[in-house]
Amino acid sequence: MGKDIIKIQDRAGCATVPALFPVTIGEKKTRFLLDTGSDINFVSNSILNDIMESMEVTDLMHSCYGINGKAQLCLIIKADIEFLGETTTETFMIPPGDQIFQEMNKKYAASIDGILGLDFISKYGIVIDYNNLEIRVNKRS
Repeated sequence: MGKDIIKIQDRAGCATVPALFPVTIGEKKTRFLLDTGSDINFVSNSILNDIMESMEVTDLMHSCYGINGKAQLCLIIKADIEFLGETTTETFMIPPGDQIFQEMNKKYAASIDGILGLDFISKYGIVIDYNNLEIRVNKRS
């Protein structure tokens, strides 16, 4: 069991909001929001063309509730992702359109390609520590 630490501060030493996590899907380098308010993982449909070869569709229509609290039909995929030098297969929902991601990108002035929710956060023992401006990942063997 190992531990990795990712600093979450900008060049001026201030905390970056939101907590972004580098993830590679196939050959595509992306940035995902760590979201303790999301039960599941999401990926933006704007990067679908870049990740087609590394994903498998598992369910064509599944109802999910998003930021706006309204039910949407989402595509469910499994994709191989790489983070901190390790590869794993994770399940993601893809909402129709990219409105949620466009709103987040505008709000945070950042490029966010997906959301890693509580299932991912708990699976990998991720701790977002704003007191020390770091994300700790407790890898499980």
